[in-house]
Amino acid sequence: MALAQGLTKRAGGVRSASVSRRTVNPVRCSVFSAKNAAQRSAEVGREWLETILSRFGPATDRAQNITTLDFEKPLSELDKRIKEVRKVAEENGVDVSSQIGELESRAQQLRKETYSRLTPTQRLQVARHPNRPTCLDIILNITDKFVELHGDRAGLDDPAIVCGIGSMDGVSFMFIGHQKGRNTKENIRRNFGMPQPNGYRKAMRFMRHANKFGLPIVTFVDTPGAYAGKKAEELGQGEAIAYNLREMFGLRVPVISVVIGEGGSGGALAIGCANKNLIMENSVYYVASPEACAAILWKSRSASNQATEALRITADQLVRLEVMDEVIPEPLGGAHSDPVAAFPAIKAAILSTFRHYEPMSEREIQLDRYQKFRKLGQFEEWVVRGADWRNVRSERASAAGVQTDAGTWALNEAEAAYIESSVNADEAWDATLVEKADWTNKPVQPPGLGRSGVMEMAVSMTERAFQKQLGVNIVFKKPTGKIPGKGGQRWYKNVGLGFKTPKEAIEGHYIDKKCPFTGNVSIRGRILTGQVKSTKMTRTIVVRRDYLHYIKKYARYEKRHTNISAHISPAFRCKEGDTVVIGQCRPLSKTVRFNVLRVIPAGSGGSDKKGFSGF
Repeated sequence: MALAQGLTKRAGGVRSASVSRRTVNPVRCSVFSAKNAAQRSAEVGREWLETILSRFGPATDRAQNITTLDFEKPLSELDKRIKEVRKVAEENGVDVSSQIGELESRAQQLRKETYSRLTPTQRLQVARHPNRPTCLDIILNITDKFVELHGDRAGLDDPAIVCGIGSMDGVSFMFIGHQKGRNTKENIRRNFGMPQPNGYRKAMRFMRHANKFGLPIVTFVDTPGAYAGKKAEELGQGEAIAYNLREMFGLRVPVISVVIGEGGSGGALAIGCANKNLIMENSVYYVASPEACAAILWKSRSASNQATEALRITADQLVRLEVMDEVIPEPLGGAHSDPVAAFPAIKAAILSTFRHYEPMSEREIQLDRYQKFRKLGQFEEWVVRGADWRNVRSERASAAGVQTDAGTWALNEAEAAYIESSVNADEAWDATLVEKADWTNKPVQPPGLGRSGVMEMAVSMTERAFQKQLGVNIVFKKPTGKIPGKGGQRWYKNVGLGFKTPKEAIEGHYIDKKCPFTGNVSIRGRILTGQVKSTKMTRTIVVRRDYLHYIKKYARYEKRHTNISAHISPAFRCKEGDTVVIGQCRPLSKTVRFNVLRVIPAGSGGSDKKGFSGF
């Protein structure tokens, strides 16, 4: 009984204690729940921040969205199998490190064998890989500091060309390169790495800036070619590329070019006229894309593999042909598989090349660049019987040979005698030209006609035009006595309307089918007078005519003018400011419908220009 009462009291005490706790717990529970909620929110925020920051950190595994080429699929399958084995082993707590090591060594060997025997077509695919490091990727990873510069000082900025100043190991460089995109949206913005004329003018602007301040120039080439759209041609695509080619040979600072992807046509050459041309191991460099070459030569794009083999576009072939100077090695599997490992090799190659040119003077740098491109295309020629040129070349390379009097190497005495006879013939011809021994009347050629084929083309065109002239008879025998009237074979006419035939048209030797005095053109329309405003075109001038236009709303006249294109015969000499009388004739072209009939020089006092003093 006492025990039961004691248990009851104890239970009552417990209940009372529990009741007393319940009366205090709500405040303490609220504090504890607030702390727990704060801890949970902190943990969630930390996880969210780690998730965000993991996107910007170094990649710990191969991304799933990396494009896999056809010949890379066995390698991708093997890597996937290694990951699965490692994952299963971690989940089950099984030690399979030996099996994983064997698979990894096998994958390494397979990757080495695959990339050591790539065909030119496969290397072209690697060069065009969408995950290959771009110009900005390389610049931002090899420089200590980099500031991007924009604009071509003409109101335009091409995103396909990236320019900026950066430093490497304390040396400032001017970086210029083609920039491609990572996805469709960025590729559209960058125009797939195909610059427009304003992009090349932008590049030339910063090349001049570097030339002025003595900054060495580094260019990164990665473009399928210059943009060939209508707008680009209207803005002067060809002129912009040609201007860059000319100006780059005059730069006084060293220019280093690196082909990091594909270098196509003049779009690559416009920033690639460098002292040293470097190329990455899996990059290509071509004058025309294999697809375009196949369409031109084989009339089908399906022959692109054959065109790729024939074009010699890979790095090893280009170095062998001395188009490129050095190959930059890439990590095993290509730069797209491990970009971080490719950056140090690029930086080391650029700095090594720069140290070579650092002690040179400005003139030596210019001559070095000129000599590099001057020796391109040189070849040796000899007669081979049976097309066995390989054996003949090895025989010539191993033979001691003989030296001719002209200082040329020859295989034997017979070849030396042939070279001597050729040199003697050339020297005899040069002496004939200097002494004029064989000339009775040496013709005087204008500058530029000494080029091969130009003189023959000019003679044939003049002969054809002469035969088409009205009144010309090839079998006409010129009499010995003086002929009154038209003066022999020179045919001319009087246009009438009170205009005198110029003396140059009667006695001259020019040929102009559109001339109103010596050609088949008649004046049959209006006769107008105006002032010459432009003589920049060949045999076409721009004439300005002022007139008064009546504005009915304001009941007054307004001075206006119109420009008329007119053909001018070689019989006249005209300059800007002269007054001319023009007559309407049949359409000579889409815009020219008038012919010059009289030229009144400026300041001669005979001007027929209208005056508005009466108004």
